[in-house]
Amino acid sequence: MYEIFESEANIHLILEHLNGKELFDQIKERGYYREKDAATILKCILNALVVLHANHIVHRDLKPENLIFRDDNLNSLVIIDFGLSTTCKDGP
Repeated sequence: MYEIFESEANIHLILEHLNGKELFDQIKERGYYREKDAATILKCILNALVVLHANHIVHRDLKPENLIFRDDNLNSLVIIDFGLSTTCKDGP
């Protein structure tokens, strides 16, 4: 997120423009991923989750439709749609 603007009736969020496709659409188009490519994607997802969880944020709606690529690079995966996310405290 780059910036937030508030008016009396609205909140405007200035976000990063993502040129890539959703992981879901990529899976449908390709039909499969080579093990090396799948490992790259999974590593990106897990790295993002480490950052979220270290900041006590739980996404709660992680699915291929909520993962989008910045561009055609498999290392450029971004988690989107934090509408169901929440914060949590340390411990059970």
